[in-house]
Amino acid sequence: MDTSDLREQLLRLYLRLNGFFTSGFIDHSPEPRKNTTEVDTLAVRFPYNAEPERRVKVDPWLDLSQEHIEFAICEAKTQVRFNRALYSNAKAIERLLRRAGMFPEHDVVRLAPEIQKILVPESHPESKIRRTGPHHGIVIRTLLFCMNYQRPRCNHPWFVGWDSAFGFIFRCLSPHFEPRSCGRRYGAGQWAEFETLVAFFKSWPGKTPPKYEDCEKALMQQASKS
Repeated sequence: MDTSDLREQLLRLYLRLNGFFTSGFIDHSPEPRKNTTEVDTLAVRFPYNAEPERRVKVDPWLDLSQEHIEFAICEAKTQVRFNRALYSNAKAIERLLRRAGMFPEHDVVRLAPEIQKILVPESHPESKIRRTGPHHGIVIRTLLFCMNYQRPRCNHPWFVGWDSAFGFIFRCLSPHFEPRSCGRRYGAGQWAEFETLVAFFKSWPGKTPPKYEDCEKALMQQASKS
């Protein structure tokens, strides 16, 4: 595991704990040995998602809809912007929408320019979630996951920083906050690809969440020994 893999795994774990199902996306190129672009994670969440036994509400930073399906185009980045190869290419966005399979073809072509607008970096960014209006009960949003920042600064667009992500993941997994209705002291192996990450959060001492740098240091040291 390298730091890029770590950030992408953190992104998918954070989304999973907030009720999303996730997948990746590669936009294939007609040229041999090339692809046009890729997206770290495509995620979908349904409005009736609930796990009351966990006693943890979704992260309020995401401002999730209770009425509509949420479809999120997500990237774990060190810079606060999406890849130009994606946002500059309406055809790539059309192919992304076809991969998701949520819209008929005539809507795919109509929605691509609207999604392109919320992917393109703003000249004067505001810290507010960029998303479309509902289409057939589905809201499309962009989600940047930037672990090298604690939270957005005044000149940043909206994104998920480590402060929000780590506080939420820690509340979900730490045995220090274990509710009577949902045991947390089982092994991390049941979390499959997230085993190493979940073990880190479960074993973190005290009730104060770790920082991203704590996680990166611990997991990179572990990886170097394996």
